[in-house]
Amino acid sequence: ASHGGRPPRGAMRALLTLAAGASAPLVVQAASLRRALIDAAEQRLNVWYRDDANLEAPKERDGVMFRLSKEDKACGGNGVPLSFMEFDVEDARPVDVLNTLVDVQRQTTWDLTNTKAHFLGDMELLQARGWAAIFHVNGLPVADREVFEWQFAQANFSTQEFWVIYSSLQNDELLQKQPPDAGSTLMQNCLGAYKIMPGPKGTHVLMTQQINTHPWPLDARSVVSTSWGKSVDWVNAFRTESAKQAALGWNASNVTLPRWMLEDRPCGATPADVELRNSMLAHARTALADAQGAESSKQLPGGGTLRIWRRSAACGGCGVSSATVPAWRAEFQVAGVEPEDVFNALVAKGAEHEWNSRLVRAGVSGYHSGARGVHEEFQPPEVAFHKWAPRELWEWQAANHTAHNRSYILALASATAPTSERFSSGSATAVQCLAAYEISPAGANATSITLTQHLNPNVGALSFFRFLWNFVGEQLLVDFASGLAGRAVQLRASRDRAAAEGGVVGVDGGALGLLAPPPPDRNASSTVASALAAPNTKALLATFAAIDLPSALNTSGFAPRDFARLAADVAALFSGELHSAATDEERAAFARGAAADEVLLQLQGEALATLQWRVLQNVTRDMCNSDIPDINNNKGAGGLPLMLLAGVGVSAVALLVACVTCVCCRCWRKRRAARALAEQRLLHSVDATCQPGEAA
Repeated sequence: ASHGGRPPRGAMRALLTLAAGASAPLVVQAASLRRALIDAAEQRLNVWYRDDANLEAPKERDGVMFRLSKEDKACGGNGVPLSFMEFDVEDARPVDVLNTLVDVQRQTTWDLTNTKAHFLGDMELLQARGWAAIFHVNGLPVADREVFEWQFAQANFSTQEFWVIYSSLQNDELLQKQPPDAGSTLMQNCLGAYKIMPGPKGTHVLMTQQINTHPWPLDARSVVSTSWGKSVDWVNAFRTESAKQAALGWNASNVTLPRWMLEDRPCGATPADVELRNSMLAHARTALADAQGAESSKQLPGGGTLRIWRRSAACGGCGVSSATVPAWRAEFQVAGVEPEDVFNALVAKGAEHEWNSRLVRAGVSGYHSGARGVHEEFQPPEVAFHKWAPRELWEWQAANHTAHNRSYILALASATAPTSERFSSGSATAVQCLAAYEISPAGANATSITLTQHLNPNVGALSFFRFLWNFVGEQLLVDFASGLAGRAVQLRASRDRAAAEGGVVGVDGGALGLLAPPPPDRNASSTVASALAAPNTKALLATFAAIDLPSALNTSGFAPRDFARLAADVAALFSGELHSAATDEERAAFARGAAADEVLLQLQGEALATLQWRVLQNVTRDMCNSDIPDINNNKGAGGLPLMLLAGVGVSAVALLVACVTCVCCRCWRKRRAARALAEQRLLHSVDATCQPGEAA
């Protein structure tokens, strides 16, 4: 039996009483593992269990009915019986029973056989959780049993009917997450299913287990049949825990499982949520292409011309009243740099204060819908001899890179509400309706930048003095363009130095998360190193598909040696199985081998991200259409029945006694014969020394 992925502790104990485990199949193809197992559970409990012809006579105790299947079914290479238990849990609602059953780690506090339970992680793609658990029976000279299994669930809150499934089928991924315990024997739980529903006395539970604990020399049927009382003991302990859960008084819809486990979803690779990102980038492209308004030009201090277009448009939000303010568009070029240099200079908001004198400070926060949170504080210039208080912005930042033409688009727009505490208590809130930048090659060794800025600095009535703001705005654009150009040139020089001498450049490690938002359900334990260490191609691709690439390739704070090691690993990963699946464009990012600096590693990360999505689609297609072995197939049991084994034992003892008796009799006869021979020799000796006529 099983709970939290294992046999009901009682049945578990039963199977463990003399040994343990194995893994087996199912009868649903071209479906997700979750759907296949739920279908098999419904067939087994709603149909198969209802036919008495399939079952042995019931046993009952403490309001628990226990039955075994007449035939053994395939599981883990042997035939094992299907066990069924049906019982009520009084004074507990179905949701309380559900929460007790799925709390695997808590079971170690009330199930005496379950000594360890380790959470192996969520797999949202499979709508499953992974668990490893160890079971032990005190006082018996048998090894502990360990099971690696998936946990699935289905819920109908309207009818209060819940299904919980545990299975060790297709658990290779779980076995890769941690090695089995050195002192335990692996067992398999082919199908542990629990149907939880309202009953006349609270909650009614119907459950089945199909477990191979490998109890050789006994067969599984003997173990389960003779220790069914232990399963009833587990039910009683489970009832007590369910009552404790009910006493907490949780809402009837409050469950400890995540909602994504409970609902039916289409099986397949889930793309990243990039709705906000796409919306911002679409807005940015439209604004960047709109060269309307009054045109002027300014000379940049470092050389070159800044072309400027100005028009007026309303801007407001985030608690700031709408006002008609300048909407700027500008174009300029920077010589001696590549587009990726300018992009990385511009995207790093946390370091912008180093080259933008108006920015006091800025910080970045988490990602949402493909965009990253930005909080910045800037100091407006004096206007009409008035010094303004600092302004603060809470924005979303989004970015895109088109590899074939090496162009970038970067956009910032205010969030609907502040996402963090203020930097300064005396500051005011401004609103950024849109700041967008297009960065692209401009001939040989030069980069073109087109920008648009539509900022409401929240200056009240002074916003109507447009001639003042127009003058100030143009100068701010000149300062901004000049500072960005200088920063890009510095970054280019640092990259050249790193290529020649080694070292790190120091770029925004979170930029890859903007350029290639990762799909959901990333596995923190999957890394470039673990993919390289995979034992075979299938495992390599599965591990690679689960890597959070933006996190794995974030080199913030790396020492030169650490960066060089990661860069070499990334190149090695691509040069193997992935190279043959890559496009020419993806291969181009690796043309020079290991990345010499963080910017090149970022470009390689983008190539890996597009390749990863294709691999992920293939991996999930296999998961969704995998053939599950048939666990309903009749199969002979391994080991001997208990009575036969007992008979063999009695016969062996009788034979041993007979052998010992025979040996003892033989030894006694030998000793008797030896004694007689010794007596004869003694008499002969006396006769020889006392002949007639020799007396005195």
